[in-house]
Amino acid sequence: MRRRADDPPPTNSLPLPRGTSSPNPIHSTPSNPNPILRVFHSIISLIQYILSLTLTPLAGFLTNTAPTDGRSLSASQASQIEFQQTYNTSASLTSTSIPFDFSPYQAVASSAQENHRMLLIYLHPPEIISNSSSPNNNSPPKKFLQNILLAASPNSSNNEARITTSLIVPNNMIPYGVHATTAEGYRLAKLYNVKNFPFLGVVIFASASPSSSSSSSSSTTGASPLGPVGDVICSVSGYDTCNNIETICQFFGPTVAAYGVGMRRAASAKLQREADARLRIDQDREFREMQELDRKREAEKREKEEEEELNLLLESSRKEEEARQASMLLETARSRLRECDGSDQSHVKVRCNMPNGKKIDRWFFADDDVRCVRDFLLLDEGCDFENVGISMNFPRRDLNGNGDEAVTISELCGGGRQCVLFCCDLDA
Repeated sequence: MRRRADDPPPTNSLPLPRGTSSPNPIHSTPSNPNPILRVFHSIISLIQYILSLTLTPLAGFLTNTAPTDGRSLSASQASQIEFQQTYNTSASLTSTSIPFDFSPYQAVASSAQENHRMLLIYLHPPEIISNSSSPNNNSPPKKFLQNILLAASPNSSNNEARITTSLIVPNNMIPYGVHATTAEGYRLAKLYNVKNFPFLGVVIFASASPSSSSSSSSSTTGASPLGPVGDVICSVSGYDTCNNIETICQFFGPTVAAYGVGMRRAASAKLQREADARLRIDQDREFREMQELDRKREAEKREKEEEEELNLLLESSRKEEEARQASMLLETARSRLRECDGSDQSHVKVRCNMPNGKKIDRWFFADDDVRCVRDFLLLDEGCDFENVGISMNFPRRDLNGNGDEAVTISELCGGGRQCVLFCCDLDA
């Protein structure tokens, strides 16, 4: 007996991928009056049926494609494309449709897990809905498309439909849809133990659970080759259950709201942790900058102190050197200057007129030179400047050149016993 289009699918098995024919457990046997051959054919048919039930799902679970051959693979891919195109075409006509994300499950689930959001998984039944667009078509896929997926119940206004959609898919939920006959849909059905189609289920992940200690021992939270695996907190499946959007909202609402509070707290805690982490990073950066600034200031201070100490040391060394040189000059001047009292006719009296009008007289030997006069002025307290300039008025002569130091006193006085010299400060 052929199942009608509006009959629900069997509840104890998954749909085979499109393009795969269902095995017939009972093959027609030839009319053979021999009962032994008839039993033999029945046993062979039963073994084939058991092997088909066992190996076909296993092959689909262990490979990256649906448990079908090449032709069935293209058919399952075409089913997903057909489902997306049909849904998007119908959704473009209303503003209240559920905004399904048809990206790969791993990307959508990872995004939901990282952002502390719930995941609404929709597994589309194997029935085709592209031909159910006529107004008189009241098939279960058509009703499910209009009343549930598009949230356009004929008994609700447009605003009520929008509110209903927001109850099924709140802001902290990502809706994800896939065709049940695709490899990903088949694996998700096996992973979350789905028996009936269509299937709507809300999944949360470990990072989004209200309390990590409240997870039960039967939790499936973790990871798989397909992507992150979470816990199904509420779900509906089959046309008998998914026939009224208000009923689905009443069923999903309390559970989604309860877990939504915990997820908002988790998201808020995550944001707080991120803010605290950024604050610590900023504080560490500012602390390091202040440390670096303090190190620079301390280095500049030490460098300045060392420079001042070096300047003081150089100044002290310079003064000591100047004092040593001045002392050596005085000692040299004393050693060259001979005592002379003018008692001999060869002694010459030299008068030095200072710039302040003071006159300083001293007796020199006739063979003494201008350098001896300078040594006398350097040692005499009446001369208060060091760089002494010496000159004569008659005859007019400047005695400050390098060759003038060896000019003798007798040459200055012209054979007499006295001469007058004018002194000045060359640094003035």
